[in-house]
Amino acid sequence: MLSRILVALVLLGLLVPPAWADDVPSPEPDDRGPDALHEGEGGFDSRETLVGDLEHATHENAEEAPRGFGDSWLLLPLVAYTPETSVFAALFGSMWWKPDDTSQIDEVCSWGAAVLYTWKQQFVAGQELDLHFDQGVWQFSHAVGYSDYVDEWYGIGGQNDGRAETFDYTEVLIEHSVRRRIVPQVYVSLLQYLTWTRLDDVEDGGEFDTGVAPGSDIEVVSGPGIGFDWDTRDRQNNPRRGHLASAQLSLFAPAFGTSHSHGRIDLDLRGFIPAWRDHVVATQFFTRLQPGEPGFSSQAEMGGKDLQRGIFEGRWRDRNLWVLQTEYRAPIVWRIGAVAFGGVGNVFDGSDTLFDGGLKWSVGGGLRFALAPDEGVNLRFDYGRGAQGEGGFYISIREAF
Repeated sequence: MLSRILVALVLLGLLVPPAWADDVPSPEPDDRGPDALHEGEGGFDSRETLVGDLEHATHENAEEAPRGFGDSWLLLPLVAYTPETSVFAALFGSMWWKPDDTSQIDEVCSWGAAVLYTWKQQFVAGQELDLHFDQGVWQFSHAVGYSDYVDEWYGIGGQNDGRAETFDYTEVLIEHSVRRRIVPQVYVSLLQYLTWTRLDDVEDGGEFDTGVAPGSDIEVVSGPGIGFDWDTRDRQNNPRRGHLASAQLSLFAPAFGTSHSHGRIDLDLRGFIPAWRDHVVATQFFTRLQPGEPGFSSQAEMGGKDLQRGIFEGRWRDRNLWVLQTEYRAPIVWRIGAVAFGGVGNVFDGSDTLFDGGLKWSVGGGLRFALAPDEGVNLRFDYGRGAQGEGGFYISIREAF
């Protein structure tokens, strides 16, 4: 039955083109800045980023959005693939509109929601809301996600034998942010983060069953944060020039209901350099540092569709993580392009284990099909291979960074 549903959705996704794919006017460069909720990766919260990916891919096109809630909307079926999920089918809906006090594209308000089901019987649902006030000086963002997920656990640290145990968990995620534009292209944010995670099923005699894995059967991570963003990119989707410097600092303490007290520092640096003609060299450095004792659900994770493609997401986990990756993006013909990418990084417990187990590298390449060329919204087909001999194929929307 499930296979028939997936096949039907594949055909539907091919036959019904997205409403924003044709004849969309090209926006001028904006100073909207990064999404305060979904730019960073490296933890269980990345399960809900599909909603953010789709939401940004659509409201980026809303230059001529109407004034009035719900007057511009989209319903989109999608079929994609990652090694962590296998084939999955998703249904996404979105609305966007402009506040009455502005006509600027960078002040488009939007709401989006998505549900997805995977071949591995994983279920994820979520929604996002972005509101702009005072001609874009203030922005309020809200996100809610739910996951019923089957995952693989390889242990903690930069060394393991490659054997994984399967575990099931349920997770609820709620995030809020209030952001203010200080000067053009510079933003400060106040953040609120909450996740509730419950282990539903673990392997007998495994690290969860014997208590080796950090944390407990039910974990709560809750606390405030602050953020700073400096964003000169010409657009959020597949930028052609500019840079992004984003930093977030969060505190998860028992006073806020957290099960395992720890802090979190995220630093995300991205640069985009125009090369020959329309070719672009893109580079990202991302690090997550977590002083304290984070539980299993808060461990920084390497791998997946955005950080080190070719490495299974969660193949390497620890309190801290750093990744340096670069990508060469080149158009070929019409809406078709190609990329080559590579990256290196590691997970570690402290400064003395910064390179513990050796550096983890990955390389790969892929093709792009431009769904909305003027806005940089691409359907991407990537294959990556990691240092341990593992590999992965990815079909997704939006670039890795």
